[in-house]
Amino acid sequence: MGIDASIICEYSSDGVITLENARKISSRYGVGLKEVEARALELGIWPCRLSRHASLTGTEQQLSLLRSVVAIAGCGGLGGHVAMLLARLGLGRLVLLDPDRVQESNINRQVCADIETVGSLKVEVLHGLIARVNPAATVEIRACRVQECENVFGEADAVADCLDAPAPRKWLRSLCAHRGIVLVRGAVGGWCGEVAVENWHESQACRHRALLPGGSSLMENVANEPVDAVFPFTPAVVAAIQVSELFRALTGHRFSGAGKWLFTDLETAEFAGPFRV
Repeated sequence: MGIDASIICEYSSDGVITLENARKISSRYGVGLKEVEARALELGIWPCRLSRHASLTGTEQQLSLLRSVVAIAGCGGLGGHVAMLLARLGLGRLVLLDPDRVQESNINRQVCADIETVGSLKVEVLHGLIARVNPAATVEIRACRVQECENVFGEADAVADCLDAPAPRKWLRSLCAHRGIVLVRGAVGGWCGEVAVENWHESQACRHRALLPGGSSLMENVANEPVDAVFPFTPAVVAAIQVSELFRALTGHRFSGAGKWLFTDLETAEFAGPFRV
């Protein structure tokens, strides 16, 4: 039996339903929070924690997010920020892939890293963080390399490439191209970051040029500096851009950057290759 509209209305106020009341309905009907929130959105009623962007998205786009699946390859500095931003947007299902454990040196830039989590699997820590901001989300974790998890990408509506080495990046790009999965790629090093959007359905594979000294690219190579030479703010900026593009992909917005790249040098506050199609 579906959730009666009158019950949703009874437990809501001013077009908003609190998590406490959504949980009451969930318990009463024996269904998950995701189903309760989907029914509420169908009636134009917003979960309270998402209500501050209600006027920016609309219920149809929010329902699209709730029904979407994003796989995040790499859950370090970039991937952790991407995961948490998607959770705060109200994404319905996240697949987190990373074999690594938290190290003390990760604390400066990775949302999963603090003194208490050192030694823990990054995907497990992120799972717990996501549950505290979006308990309606389904989170699947895989503590393995992306090449060992090919099967999980088949159900993804989009993939976030947050990896830090060229070989798995190339493998993932090839897989997404073959399966026609939108791929939003990010890379960071020092003050610099890159984002590329590849929408295979529109034949818009990214052909960004080499941007770093010596003809290198953060996407195709590890940065000239050691990969851990990154400020806390660099992955935060790049991840935010990645998530804005994932939002477009999942909600039917026209891509700002499909087939394009964007490079930023935060030291000089410069952006190159603006997303423009």
